Amino acid sequence: MWQDQRDGQWDLYAQRFFRTGIADPAWPIDGRAISTANLDQVNHTVVPDGAGGAIVAWQDNRTAAGPFGDDGEIFAQAIKGSGQLGDPPVGVPFEPASAFDLGSMNPLRAGPVTMHFTLPSASSAMLEVFDVAGRRVAAREVGSLGAGTHAVNLGSEWALPGVYFVRLSQERLTTVRKIVLLR
Repeated sequence: MWQDQRDGQWDLYAQRFFRTGIADPAWPIDGRAISTANLDQVNHTVVPDGAGGAIVAWQDNRTAAGPFGDDGEIFAQAIKGSGQLGDPPVGVPFEPASAFDLGSMNPLRAGPVTMHFTLPSASSAMLEVFDVAGRRVAAREVGSLGAGTHAVNLGSEWALPGVYFVRLSQERLTTVRKIVLLR
């Protein structure tokens, strides 16, 4: 799976390769278009379907109606092993979470970094950013924000292009996400 801008907007494509490294001739040579809807389709993830195909989900900005402004909605699509797409993409409805969650936000542009997360309570919670060497480069106590979905700006002094890990901890709960900062 990859995303590219061959048509001027970020769209999603996939290709299947044999173990020998040769592309499957049943698939288009430049990749099967998974979604080329209006506006950008980004932040994809892929899981096998157990039958030789896969299911892909992504952030889709076709309606520009996501919970954080233009963050988009989540769509999913089945891909058969033959390269044929399953039924039309399915929108996954947004349900405001009251659970513990660290939003997905890849990739980001270097500069001020805003993290989106959800806390189940107002107990003490910590949002931290670590570089690939394991050094903590940013931290903020966020439990005082209370239960619900939040967005916190962690500044930009540490935000150079590269790979980072974001950790959200509250009581016995911990979640970690990898983020990539681009120029």
